[in-house]
Amino acid sequence: MTDINKMRILQEGRFYHVESYIELGRGLTLAEADQIKARIRDNLLAYEDVTDVTLGIIEDNGVKDWRPTEPATP
Repeated sequence: MTDINKMRILQEGRFYHVESYIELGRGLTLAEADQIKARIRDNLLAYEDVTDVTLGIIEDNGVKDWRPTEPATP
């Protein structure tokens, strides 16, 4: 993953739903991109309060959209 293009986190009660478009590097096969997407989805679902994850994949546009403030841990 090279960047997060957009991310939306919705809270419903004490649970969260994550929707995001992630940017992947150019030249990946569909199988490689799908494996990366599945790994990111699984990491997000490891948080006990995250119940739903929807990810879209787009090709890297060369612009940094996401600037993380600190790493999170499940």
